[in-house]
Amino acid sequence: MNYDTVAAISTAQGEGGIGVIRISGDNALQIADKIFNSISGKKVTEMKGYTASFGKIFENGEDIDEAVALVFKAPHSYTGEDVVELSCHGGLYITKRVLRAVLNAGAAPAQAGEFTKRAFLNGKIDLTEAEAVIDIISAKSRGAARAALCVKEGALRKKIDGVKNDLLSQAAHLSAWADYPEEDIAEVTVDSVIETCDSAIKCLQSLLDSYDCGQTVKKGIDTVIAGRPNVGKSTIMNLLSGYEKSIVTDIPGTTRDIVEDTVTVGDVVLNLSDTAGLRDTDDAVEKIGVDRARKRLEQCGLLLAVFDNSRELDEDDYDLIESAKSVPSIAVINKTDLDNKLDIKYISKNIKYIVYILLCVFPLKHYLKCSPTAINIAFLWIGCYVASCLFYSFSFFWIKFMNNSALVSLV
Repeated sequence: MNYDTVAAISTAQGEGGIGVIRISGDNALQIADKIFNSISGKKVTEMKGYTASFGKIFENGEDIDEAVALVFKAPHSYTGEDVVELSCHGGLYITKRVLRAVLNAGAAPAQAGEFTKRAFLNGKIDLTEAEAVIDIISAKSRGAARAALCVKEGALRKKIDGVKNDLLSQAAHLSAWADYPEEDIAEVTVDSVIETCDSAIKCLQSLLDSYDCGQTVKKGIDTVIAGRPNVGKSTIMNLLSGYEKSIVTDIPGTTRDIVEDTVTVGDVVLNLSDTAGLRDTDDAVEKIGVDRARKRLEQCGLLLAVFDNSRELDEDDYDLIESAKSVPSIAVINKTDLDNKLDIKYISKNIKYIVYILLCVFPLKHYLKCSPTAINIAFLWIGCYVASCLFYSFSFFWIKFMNNSALVSLV
């Protein structure tokens, strides 16, 4: 297919060591020749594919920057066209100046995703692989990157092709058997048709059932930290975030809006939301925050339900426990160094997984050879990691460290 020769900055828009300007199309080599002088004197149009040359980029007789020109010749390139990649210094001004020189030499600006679009139109990749490119670029965890890479390498396409080929083979067999009864063609039985169709349905249903799992790996789990005022929600948010994201005071109702952050726990991304304390209030501003918290509870993929060990369960706690039944949840029992007034048995009957946050009353740091702060974060992350594994893999794990629960050391 013939298209205009296009160009764009292929690296991130920011300061860096190297910036890459990609030129793709029938005239890519000729355009590069107009702005690039190799120190060897060799023209870009004379270079073989998969070779590079060092030189300078210029325009109107003025040198712009030193660069390396890397040549890919059709069809052995990402887009399936002739491609030249100019690697220059990665400053914002320099990359834009080089791009401007390329455009002035005859290239057209590439649209967003156009290189991948051309790769698809030229038969280099299929639609599933094209969609995987942006997933690889935007991956925020090892799991997301691995999943996207598998799709990019054709894992999904191969499964779909397998189903398509089985159905086509069965249809061809059925057609030949019906159209040429005089030929010695094996009879098509109802059982064989049903077996092929059932197999296709099972394979496709399996792909559909794995969609939620894939979205979790790709986009992360919307995790809500909820509980009544002053149970320690903001402290947990800060521990997971690794810095003071939320304001922590002993005044009830400090958090009035949703405070958000994203953290990676193991191979899973948690999209954290620290919410306003759940309670009835006459304060108009706090009431808005509580309403937002309740709405976020209805939409979350993982709930960290926080309770104060030193206070008895009240109506708001019971409502939170009821909400926890409809989503994957972890009960976080805070302030366990204080006298116990909380009905933990009731919580454990309704929420399967419990994490205790307690004052370290034994010299744990001497055994683990690390600071108390590191211990705090490590143990809390272990609990959340196991729970997030539960959600996205649909496996059943049991958080065990002591008395079938995970213990979190908090000093």
